[in-house]
Amino acid sequence: NRMIFARGAVKAAAWLIGKPAGRYSMNDVLGL
Repeated sequence: NRMIFARGAVKAAAWLIGKPAGRYSMNDVLGL
């Protein structure tokens, strides 16, 4: 649902803070 998507988007945005420009996957964000 939308809440799950929103939580994932917020988590990914928080993870990106301070990271250099580049291509990242959800595996990077989730540490998989």
